[in-house]
Amino acid sequence: MTFTKTLRFRLLAGFIAVIVPLAVALFMLNLYAMNVVRDEVSQSTTNFLSIHVNQIDNSLEKVGNYLLRLVSSKNYYSDLIGLSIYPEGSSNYFFAKQRIYNSFQDEITSNSYVVVDTFFTYTEKYNELIASQVDYASSQKMNEMLTRFIHNGSLSNSHTWQIVEDAQRYYLVRTEQIQIEPNVYVGALIPVENLMKDLRSLDLGPTGQAMLISNNAVSLTDTTWDNTSLQDMVRKLSVKTEPYQIMNNPDNGKDYILVGFPVMQAPVMLAVTIPDTDLLQKLPYFQRGLVLIPIGLVLLLIMFWIVLKQVLHKPMNSLIRGMRRTAQGDFSIRLSEGATQEFKFLNETFNRMVSQIRSLKINVYEEMLKTQEAEFRHLQSQINPHFYLNSLNIIHSLSKLGHNDLVMEMAHHLTDFFRFITRANREYITLEEETEHIRNYLEIQRLRFPQKLTFEMTVPREYKNQSVLPLMIQPFVENAVVHGMKTGRHVFHITVEARSCSENPGVMEIVIADNGIGFSAETLERLNSGLTTETANSGSLGILNVQHRLKHKYGRSVSIRFQNRTPANNGGELTGGAEVTLRIPFDASKEGNQTDV
Repeated sequence: MTFTKTLRFRLLAGFIAVIVPLAVALFMLNLYAMNVVRDEVSQSTTNFLSIHVNQIDNSLEKVGNYLLRLVSSKNYYSDLIGLSIYPEGSSNYFFAKQRIYNSFQDEITSNSYVVVDTFFTYTEKYNELIASQVDYASSQKMNEMLTRFIHNGSLSNSHTWQIVEDAQRYYLVRTEQIQIEPNVYVGALIPVENLMKDLRSLDLGPTGQAMLISNNAVSLTDTTWDNTSLQDMVRKLSVKTEPYQIMNNPDNGKDYILVGFPVMQAPVMLAVTIPDTDLLQKLPYFQRGLVLIPIGLVLLLIMFWIVLKQVLHKPMNSLIRGMRRTAQGDFSIRLSEGATQEFKFLNETFNRMVSQIRSLKINVYEEMLKTQEAEFRHLQSQINPHFYLNSLNIIHSLSKLGHNDLVMEMAHHLTDFFRFITRANREYITLEEETEHIRNYLEIQRLRFPQKLTFEMTVPREYKNQSVLPLMIQPFVENAVVHGMKTGRHVFHITVEARSCSENPGVMEIVIADNGIGFSAETLERLNSGLTTETANSGSLGILNVQHRLKHKYGRSVSIRFQNRTPANNGGELTGGAEVTLRIPFDASKEGNQTDV
């Protein structure tokens, strides 16, 4: 195999033939155009920002003058003082509040404050806030923010704008205090994003940004620049000597043009960063120059694309499609020979592997499914005949004692119990059906052990239609009654609860707990290590049954945990007991919602 016929040589030769002439031409044009682009773009952006910053300063000054008029003009002064003088529930107090609110609305409407969201007044004496918003939908949100601002002790009479952060948003707030009644304040609130609205028309490229930065180098708007870069921006804009500055973004390693101005009325400055690599798009002469690149270069690109498609793209896509169809179970796919020696070897190897997999997989897989299904049906049909005999003995004893009402109750529960057993050949049932069956079982046992057995079942309404395997919970409840009940007068209490798993919201937990004698250390170790046919005894065959059935249906997504409850003092009696936790996925099947015929 010669090197000239390999894929690596063909790709390298095509890359050199196309990229080198193109790189030389673009490099020469870039050297000529870059400085011109920087000067034009920076000058245009500087002019726009200068106008915008002047508008911000004028708006902030206008708002400040209005607040000063409020605390000094006779038209408003009397109403503001009245908020502190009049009783809180009086009509004078109410009308003073209404006149102040109306004055805020009139001021916003008549002067068209674009940046202001809220004018407000606050009475310290009654701890009452009166606020007016331009946007009514944001009224409650602004009121909550102002309340936090006031309660944090941020009120002042400094005649300056303050930067306030609340819920990861920044605001400019200015307050003025009435001198005669120092517990009355008026103020204005401006969300920082309102100062940036007019900058949305700027074309800053895909990674360019317009941002508002505090004098302490804190970005008040979203930005990708780090704190060190922001501090460098503040330093360069504070001592600006050139129309623009060059900034390097350490996040992506690119150079940016920095243009900005400080806002005189507030401790902030407006900054714009424009990607240096995108400036060529703003030079029309350079764009026309790109069109005049020799036609031969375009022909080389077209030829390179055709060769690359035939040599690499076409055989590679064919191989990928074959792999995808094989992963989906289609073993009839075969690939044609490749144009290069590398793809010829790959395609022949792929065809041989697909043929071998097809001849081996199908029979083994089908046989495994049959074996698993047969084992599952056998495990699901197992029942305990001792329970039937005990139940009949109870009915016989109650009948001899003349307790016909208890005989009727026992017969009713047995009827429901046996009806469930005869219908338990379904693959899935609802959790409500399973718990109702357990309730019948426990009612029968309570008749067998009067005054010694109580139970409680907690199944939220939203879990009742969840699908579970039949007879999945009963073996644990039956083992608790048979092996966990203490002798003497101790009342045995058992609980069954369904709940969502805190560790995985997609898993349901079913907890069976009692206050009996609990598990021995040997039994706990044997149960939690996983039962097998060899390690299971007569008392744990039902648990082994459930483990096998759950494993067949849910695989590794199911778990059973056995533990002893922490002993607690209950009326002078030390109680503990056993606890079993089953974890199964939610909605494994919808068959539980079907109706038997």
